[in-house]
Amino acid sequence: RYLEDILMKDELDEWALSHPDRFRVRYVLSSPPDSWQGGVGWVDVADVKAGLPAPGDSTLIMVCGTDGFLDTVSGPTVRGPPPAGKQQGPKL
Repeated sequence: RYLEDILMKDELDEWALSHPDRFRVRYVLSSPPDSWQGGVGWVDVADVKAGLPAPGDSTLIMVCGTDGFLDTVSGPTVRGPPPAGKQQGPKL
């Protein structure tokens, strides 16, 4: 949502600069600062199709977010068993 919500942004940006042929990153914020040059709004299926490579044996795409976001960009998923002391398990 906000620029400061992006985890490991410096590291991700460095990887993208160091390995442009193997790693790309695109940020989308729903509440960006005035100077923001990245994506704005909510990610939808059209963004996924336009911004990500097609599935393949040498392609790994990782996403994180709320259950609703994961359902939008990854399709329906299931949860694994919850770890000790947790109410929900990870999405698989």
